[in-house]
Amino acid sequence: MMEFSVQYAEAVIANAKALAEALDQFGFDVAAKEFGYTESHQVAVNVKKFNGGEKTSIALEMNDIILNMNMLPHEALFKRQYPEGIRIGVQEMTRLAWAKKRCEELPS
Repeated sequence: MMEFSVQYAEAVIANAKALAEALDQFGFDVAAKEFGYTESHQVAVNVKKFNGGEKTSIALEMNDIILNMNMLPHEALFKRQYPEGIRIGVQEMTRLAWAKKRCEELPS
């Protein structure tokens, strides 16, 4: 980390933005598009049309894709057990050399 921390952090953010943009282009409802999607390691996606965050995160986990169900800014606190969103973190993808170009190759 001491040697690559700045480059790694920049790569994580670039990959998060690239993934968010690719998901948006594939028709997913990615949060904060008007702000460039993200300024961190995570991407928030509204998956209400896919039965919400809980069911989507379980279905993805069954296919070896691990992420979190997550409340979105517009949701009321009482929905915390069944949120509309998921949160995708890209720091591990970045560590494993997942590059911006790979995000553009996501299958539709």
